[in-house]
Amino acid sequence: MSAAPAYDLSYFQPAPVAPTRPQPVAPRHPHPDVRFTANPDAAPGTAPVVLVARIAAAVLVLLAALSLGRLALTSATVATAIENQGIETQIDTARTEGSTLEISQSKLSAPNRIKSEAKAMGMAAPSSAMMIDLSGDVVVTDQQGNLSLSGSVAAVAQSA
Repeated sequence: MSAAPAYDLSYFQPAPVAPTRPQPVAPRHPHPDVRFTANPDAAPGTAPVVLVARIAAAVLVLLAALSLGRLALTSATVATAIENQGIETQIDTARTEGSTLEISQSKLSAPNRIKSEAKAMGMAAPSSAMMIDLSGDVVVTDQQGNLSLSGSVAAVAQSA
C-alpha cells in the first residue's frame, strides 16, 4: 500500500448539523418604524447612564484636583507661619541682647567708674598737658630696626 490513502479526505464525514430552533417572532407594534433615543446623534451604545457616569467622574476628578490645591496652599501657609514665628523669636532675642549690651556699655563708660578703675590700677590724672608737633619726621628706631617710642618722644622734646 502506498501513502496516498493517508491523504484521502473522503474518509472523514462532516459533523452532523444541529437542528435549528425557530426564531421567536416579535409582536407587531402599531408604529414599527418609530424609535425612541435620548440623543439621535450619539454613537451606538452610548446610553444616558454612561454619559452621567462620565460627567460624575469628571466632576470627581475636578474636585480632587481642587482639594489637592487647597491642601498644598494650606500646607504652605502653615510652613510660612512657623518660619515667621521663628524669625519673630530671633528678632525678640536680638532686641533683648541689644538692650542688655546698651545697658552694659553705659555702665562701663560712666566717667566715675573709669576714674575708680584707673585709681585701682595706680593711674593718676596728668599734672600738665603737652602738645606734640609731628610735622617733621621724628620717628626713631632702635638697633634691631623696631620703632622706639621713647626715642621718638625724646626727639620731639629736643626739637621743641
